[in-house]
Amino acid sequence: MEKVTDRGAETFAALLFGLHRAERTGILELAHERSWRKLYLVDGAPVMYESSLDSERLSKTLVKADIVSEKPLAKIINSLQPGESLEARLVADGVVGPEELRAHKRTNLERHTAVALEWSQFDYRFSDHRLISGRIDDALLPAVKPLRALWFAVKQHISMDWALPFVTDPEAGNIRAGEGLAEILEAMEVEAPFDGLSEALESDDKSFEDLFGALNDKSGHLAPLVWLLEAVGAVTRSTREQEAVCARLCDGNEIPGEVPLHGTSELSESDTVTSPPPQASRHRTKPPQRRPSPKDAAARNRTANHLPDLLATARDHRAGKDYYGFFDLSSDAGQDEIKEAYERNTKLWRSALSTEGLPESGKADAQALIDAADRVWDTLKTKKKRKSYNSKLGAGLRDEVIALAERSDTSGAASLESSQGDAEVEAKLRTAEELIENSQYEEALQFLNNLRVSHPADPQVLASLGWVNFQVHGGDDDAAEEFLQLSLTFDPTNAPALEYLGRIAQAKGDTERALEFASRVKKIDPNNAWAEESKDETSASKKKKKRGFWRRGG
Repeated sequence: MEKVTDRGAETFAALLFGLHRAERTGILELAHERSWRKLYLVDGAPVMYESSLDSERLSKTLVKADIVSEKPLAKIINSLQPGESLEARLVADGVVGPEELRAHKRTNLERHTAVALEWSQFDYRFSDHRLISGRIDDALLPAVKPLRALWFAVKQHISMDWALPFVTDPEAGNIRAGEGLAEILEAMEVEAPFDGLSEALESDDKSFEDLFGALNDKSGHLAPLVWLLEAVGAVTRSTREQEAVCARLCDGNEIPGEVPLHGTSELSESDTVTSPPPQASRHRTKPPQRRPSPKDAAARNRTANHLPDLLATARDHRAGKDYYGFFDLSSDAGQDEIKEAYERNTKLWRSALSTEGLPESGKADAQALIDAADRVWDTLKTKKKRKSYNSKLGAGLRDEVIALAERSDTSGAASLESSQGDAEVEAKLRTAEELIENSQYEEALQFLNNLRVSHPADPQVLASLGWVNFQVHGGDDDAAEEFLQLSLTFDPTNAPALEYLGRIAQAKGDTERALEFASRVKKIDPNNAWAEESKDETSASKKKKKRGFWRRGG
């Protein structure tokens, strides 16, 4: 097996691209430490996927997609007879319909076709196995497009922060369209505005900065896309050549076809189910190695200068989306996927936040993204909270985890419109406060729900809505605290939201949590009566307990 010790992402992208381009039929094996993955290809198209990783096994993905429950599935697996297929048993028992199972395997195959991008170091080999195509009915082949799967994986596993120093390196020269760029973008099924990339490069070469401005990218995926296109030779640079290894692999025909696994002339059951590749090298698991930034200070400054625009793009891309959409994930994403997306993105945004010279607008965007990510992760990391959120999502209660940031408008029209909107909200909030003061909570709830439709990201509307929900529904419904936490996502210093959370904690008997909120309120509003009262009550309670103890002890 050939060994990749660095820049595994580029190597794998070129490898998959080349096998598809040359329409090769066989088995691509990849090994990293004790883990392995296998991809079966027919005429360059993936038809089957196997993995030693527990999270990628069919049984796990069926549970993760809520197609089969965990306990019944475990009973079926334990009762399987030697040589009996889990798939056949699930269909025979009526647990899963054949079409539903086939659709799930197709989705699973597309999702995992290019997941090896996450391995920076691995061993690999491709074995020609033309008998695969002879044993598979063409009518049953899943319509998985490898280049579309590759682009999907790039968005999941290649961050803007990792790709940016590479694509903005001034020593590499301008970006040029390579042969067949338009067709490759079409095969990848890139979304707007990336479908205009070929046209943008049609007239002349461009720097990455020029492309960023021309395409008006709102997703933050432009840097990873340019990185991918250069890795597979779809774009070139005026003063930098494609990596020699990648150039060879992209040809497809230059990838040697080794002896089939186990030296057999036919595929056996063990070939397709249990056989791992030869022992892999013992490399420590780690994410793709970030390319070093260009050495000259000018290049580093250019990269830093992009941060405000890129952070604004990242925030605007996520504005108005639900919790899954915030991380560009589907609602059936597994815990590992959610955790990986959370850690990858927050690492990027925290790094940006600590960048020297970042303007206040950039800091605000970075902090908003971090706070929103923390809220999403706090909700989705536990089964109970995630189930509750999914129920609300299914009922059409679609919380937007982050709001569009207000951008400056030199004409002054935007600020005027904003001030008029603020005055309108304040007037309506006063009406809501009057209803709350008169204990007309049902009426206040209806009023605030209507107000939220037109002002979904106003922190004070959300804070009041959370408090009224608690008054109406009590502590059995999580909606109250969710609205209050959402208010803090948009404004971490919102004293009313913190006070309401403290009052709810008091009502639930959680004195320590209430005291924590009281301390936070006190820092923002030193004269807050509730915060003072809470501290005094807590102090008096402690003294009373202490006196009682000594009295008993005496």
